[in-house]
Amino acid sequence: MRSTGSGWRDAAVSGLVLAACVVTPLAWWSLRLGPMRSGGIPTLFTYDEYQYSLPALEYAAQAFRARSVPLWNPTQLCGTPYLAAQLHGALYPLHWLVAIWDVPQVLRWMLFIHSMLAIGGTYWCARGFGVGRAAALLGGVTYAFSGTVTDLNFASMEPGPVIAAWLPWQLGLTRKLLRTDARWGWYAVGLGATTALCVVGGHIPMLADFFYLCGGYAIAQLVVTAHRGGAKAAGSQMVRLGVAGVVLVTLSAVQVFPTLELGLRSPRQPGALTKGGGTDPPAWLPPDQLLRDILYPWPRAFGLGGEGHVGTAALALAAVPLLWRRTRRRGIFFCAAALAATLIALGDHTPVYRWYLHLPGSSLIRIPQRFMLITALCLSLLGALGADTLRRHRRVSEVAISTAAGVGLLAILWWGLRTVNVRWQQGDPSAVAALRQHGMWFVAWGALFAFPHRWFGAQWRRALVVVVVAASVVELYGSIGAQFSIPANQPDALQVPWNAAAFIRQRQGLTRTFAPNGLSSQDALMREIPPKLGMLTGLNVIGDYEVLLDSRYNTLVNQIEGVAESKWGGFVASRIGRIGAQQAPLLRVLGVGFVLIHRDAAIDVSGLPPAVYRDADYDVYEIAEPLSRAYVATHVSVAPTAEQALAALINGTALILEHGVVVEETALANRDSAGRVTVTAYAPQRVELQAQLERPGLVVLQDQFDPYWTATVDGHATEIVRANYAFRAVAVDAGAHTVRFVYRPWLLYAGAATTLATVIVLLALGLRSLTRWRRERSIPLHADA
Repeated sequence: MRSTGSGWRDAAVSGLVLAACVVTPLAWWSLRLGPMRSGGIPTLFTYDEYQYSLPALEYAAQAFRARSVPLWNPTQLCGTPYLAAQLHGALYPLHWLVAIWDVPQVLRWMLFIHSMLAIGGTYWCARGFGVGRAAALLGGVTYAFSGTVTDLNFASMEPGPVIAAWLPWQLGLTRKLLRTDARWGWYAVGLGATTALCVVGGHIPMLADFFYLCGGYAIAQLVVTAHRGGAKAAGSQMVRLGVAGVVLVTLSAVQVFPTLELGLRSPRQPGALTKGGGTDPPAWLPPDQLLRDILYPWPRAFGLGGEGHVGTAALALAAVPLLWRRTRRRGIFFCAAALAATLIALGDHTPVYRWYLHLPGSSLIRIPQRFMLITALCLSLLGALGADTLRRHRRVSEVAISTAAGVGLLAILWWGLRTVNVRWQQGDPSAVAALRQHGMWFVAWGALFAFPHRWFGAQWRRALVVVVVAASVVELYGSIGAQFSIPANQPDALQVPWNAAAFIRQRQGLTRTFAPNGLSSQDALMREIPPKLGMLTGLNVIGDYEVLLDSRYNTLVNQIEGVAESKWGGFVASRIGRIGAQQAPLLRVLGVGFVLIHRDAAIDVSGLPPAVYRDADYDVYEIAEPLSRAYVATHVSVAPTAEQALAALINGTALILEHGVVVEETALANRDSAGRVTVTAYAPQRVELQAQLERPGLVVLQDQFDPYWTATVDGHATEIVRANYAFRAVAVDAGAHTVRFVYRPWLLYAGAATTLATVIVLLALGLRSLTRWRRERSIPLHADA
């Protein structure tokens, strides 16, 4: 039985570790970010954060404050699913703070919180792999402040840090689940729950880091178990993994169900990324840059997510676990995982990336450098394991071998960098000097472990590890040559054309706005009109910066000449070099009444009439007679296939602008009619029309088609058909009628019910387990002394 003193000592140590997990990120990011301030524009590194996460979360915040859930977004892409798009992270519990705080303030706090989670998760994961407390803390700080994770915090949108923060927790829970018989059910719940948090709040393609790392560990563990305990023991572990998978799916069903459905009909569907065919990812990370960013501890310009530096000490210590029998098996796994992830991150520079494309889910990963997150975590855990091994050495020879191995690894990486690139044969003087200095400090630090145990005991050795923890934090802080300030509030966060938008709102009615940014340089990129302008200003914009959207709409807006659009989605109707008479008919069909352009966008507007509004930075042009938002079809053309419908729309814009319509249902032929339509109510998830038809016909609503919109005519349900390739129409009889469109995503509702039921069941089981645990720990009172 453990003594009371031992319990208090463990509690004190745990308190110190918790304090380190909290205080270190607060100090790091407070110094790195600087004060909250007014003004500011997005940089190349913060583009996704400002141009996607911030507007998307601001839209959610407005809905939350109005006590509603944002299901549909009518301000972008002629209407598009909001909650199903996922990347906004509106369902992530920590993001619910936007209901009470400004979004930039919440995003700033997410840096602190996710850094704390990363340190704590890596610490707990390392402890699960048998690492001592002080060394486990080394793994925590070197991972949380590694170049890769810091890059995700600076240069990625909010979902990236979410994945980075929970990855070590997932690896630790996977190990506990497979190797612990007691309470394995709760480890399964923990693994499913943490992964569900990544699904609702993280970058879903980056979940590949979890599946490949934890899946690789699970496969290795199953093989070992089958070899030692037989198929039955391995089958038991597979059941545990299956329970975790059920928890994951049911907890995240509210996000998974609608997102999966939208993904299957979006440009970024499975199989979209292949070698060749114009979908190749750029080879952003050449081998010399990868080695340089892993090896050299020097202040450098901030770059891509391949900066894998985890500190000189942790990098050198990564070689130690491979030398000793007690840690070799764990070291081999971490080393193999880091090497495989790095080879994938190199893209076309090695054949491994081509092999990777055959793995499940590979088509979702556009930037292979994101796998450097696995490299950073494995190097940090190797460093922690190495530090703990060095602490446990009792012989001078063991200390000397481990220290020499660490120096040897640094020397091999330096030699490899000189070999792969002629430019680095002489080496950058400041980088080489920094590496030499840090290497000498490492040797001096390692030599202190050679003192006999009778001189310096276990506490001394733990103190030495704590010293290297502090030194690694200082080194990593100095290795990032960038510093940013976060704007103080939403209006100041982006360069938004507020005055021009106000001018358009006064005149637009239900017409839409086209706000392209031109095929511009990176400098102009920082001054461009936000692609999510509609979410910020309330304008109805036909473009967006979105990955998951309906493929038909994406194909349609690609017809606007000059839009640089790929199969991946992304910038939709946002990159164009010229707007003139050739684009005007299609813009009118899309309901565009105004074109908003930044004067520095380098877009040829010679074909447009004079601007109707001008200020210091922006011009607004008006396009005459755009197609009405809703109308009665005067002529119905039938095109049996999607391809024929698109061709008929593009070649027949004159007919469409005269209130004609192209449908794909042959039964709707000969439905020509006349009449008028009035929009009496227009809300994000509900549209009401008053229609007057001279004879039976079609009422067309130029909002994007989605299978989860329902329609009624005078209260009677009716079918919505695709009209004009990507929009909606309903059949209506002659006379006066009320037509209502209501967005009812039943798949999302089913997912929400599944998630809610799972939460209730888990809470009930948790309460029951807690009650049983307290009953078992209670000490019965006896009358006898």
